Amino acid sequence: MTTSHESDLPTTLASPIDGSAKVRFTPVKIAGLVGGVVVLLGAGIALSFALLSGGGAQPEDVLPRDTVAFAKVDFNPHIGQKIALVRFVTKFPKTFKNVDEKDPVGSLFNQFVTNSNFDWSRIKPWIGSRYAVAAVEDANGIQPVVVLEITNEQEMKYYFAKELPDENYVIQNGFAIISTNKSTLDLITSAPTHLSDNPQFKSDLAALGGDQIALIWADLKPIANYASDTINSLLYDFGSGIDLSSLGKISGRIALGFHVTPDSVVATFGTSGMGSVASLASKVDSQATIGQFPSNTLLALNLDGVGKAISDAIANNPDIANLLGGDSYYSNVSPEDYAAVLDGPLAIILLQNPKDPASPLVAIRISPANASKARTAVKNLENYFYGENLPSVSDGDYIYFGVDETSLKQLIAEMNSPAERLANTQIYKKSVTGSGYLAVFANLDQLISTFDLQIQDAPLGGLGIVGSVNDGAEGSSRTTFTLSLK
Repeated sequence: MTTSHESDLPTTLASPIDGSAKVRFTPVKIAGLVGGVVVLLGAGIALSFALLSGGGAQPEDVLPRDTVAFAKVDFNPHIGQKIALVRFVTKFPKTFKNVDEKDPVGSLFNQFVTNSNFDWSRIKPWIGSRYAVAAVEDANGIQPVVVLEITNEQEMKYYFAKELPDENYVIQNGFAIISTNKSTLDLITSAPTHLSDNPQFKSDLAALGGDQIALIWADLKPIANYASDTINSLLYDFGSGIDLSSLGKISGRIALGFHVTPDSVVATFGTSGMGSVASLASKVDSQATIGQFPSNTLLALNLDGVGKAISDAIANNPDIANLLGGDSYYSNVSPEDYAAVLDGPLAIILLQNPKDPASPLVAIRISPANASKARTAVKNLENYFYGENLPSVSDGDYIYFGVDETSLKQLIAEMNSPAERLANTQIYKKSVTGSGYLAVFANLDQLISTFDLQIQDAPLGGLGIVGSVNDGAEGSSRTTFTLSLK
């Protein structure tokens, strides 16, 4: 069933982004409500287990197939996520208190969003567990849309008639769809197929893997076209001769999803159809590389493929070459120097110092294919940025840079003869998964104690980031962020 409620107030939501008018955004009360609920994501996703089944319609089931951008929060996930959430939330007994299991979202809203102007008790009779915002393209440009799941249509209509009498909305398939313009709502309700039918949307979600409690997805090409027109119009109004029409050439899609395990929160970011990410392809498994570091590693990063990416950028764009020092009259630095230094893996290492725990050992490590060429490039870059030499120590295929040679030699000794390796520790296994050109690990538990950080009631373990490129799909990449608990 579809019903509608019309209004002529054009400023209640954002103006269309059509390149001909200045963009305005004046949130209505209901949009503010969604914003408040989205703010709860970090803490609130862990409470959705108290709700009923994870089935039923999703916001993407009522939006057009060619929706430009989409973001949602689902407080009613599938059973696998619910079980994981039950186990996850038990690790925060002091954080999640006074929670009403019959109304977890509402009690959490009242607990954490203390400055809200909304009275949740008046919204509770009709609001559901799934909320979304989207950008829909119509004849007037890209229009913002709010989608709210409703549980009681009559209660919802009564609330809007009393609190938001001038708002445009339709009710479809158990959702209230809100937009500035009635024409946008007409477009949405007349759509023969929906975003959930879009094969690109479905493949991007499948690439994220697992059930996602929160999701952000966007098709960059239409957004870039409108952004390019709008930005160039603004630059022209300010008398600037800069032309950023190349922004309109951006294409591809991005997707970001969040889910939980019993002892971690996982965010997965994916790209598709973005050719530039192919330059980062690498044969080095950075996850395995960091796994060989000592178990007393506080922070580590290993990255490969940057040299090739810089070389490709230099070859394809002279502006980037100039930006990297190619137009410098006072220095011998050249864009190729960056590529020479980074043509092998780059590592940033922070180890706990057994002799002085308050003063960790720090180093940058490179493994260039041509050590002699890399050293010349390093000298050029040192002169360009610092005007003096950086302390360095060579060790086999590696060149280490740090604060002083003494601490570097101590760090190298720790690296070469560790008492235990990271790969054998549970915190690393839980935090850094998969393989790719990029891997980052942070032992949050040790960092908090080492630097005496004031973080209470947070049983943080480790943070892991792994980035990879799919050579079999054009412009396809996947980066996973894992925050694990003790």
